[in-house]
Amino acid sequence: MRRFSFIAQTVGIAPERVQDDMECYENTLNDLLEKTIKLGSKLLEDPNRLSFLAMVAYSYKEDVDLDDWLTEYAKNHDEYLADQTENYFCMIEDLGRFQSGEPVSVGRSGRSLI
Repeated sequence: MRRFSFIAQTVGIAPERVQDDMECYENTLNDLLEKTIKLGSKLLEDPNRLSFLAMVAYSYKEDVDLDDWLTEYAKNHDEYLADQTENYFCMIEDLGRFQSGEPVSVGRSGRSLI
C-alpha cells in the first residue's frame, strides 16, 4: 500500500513496523487533529492526511509530543502542499523551529498550495 511505503521511506521506519503500527498512528492522528485543528480547515482534507500520518510515525520514532506544535502550526497554516513528501519535510522543519523556540513559519509562499 502506498501509505505504508510513504511513511517507511519518509520517516525511515521498516515497512513491516509501519504496517504493524498503522492502527496506532491512525488513532493517535484522529485524536490529535480533533484537539488541535478547527473543523473546516483545509489541513483536514484527505489528501493531507498522509503527511500527518508520517508526522505521527516520526513522533513515535523520536519520542516527540506533537500537541503544542500542531496547535501552533494550525494557527499559522490553513493550506498544505500537494506534494506530501515536500509537505512532510516542511512540517519537520517547522517542528524543529518550534522545539528550538524559533518563530514558526507562516504560510508557504512560492509553493504549490492547496
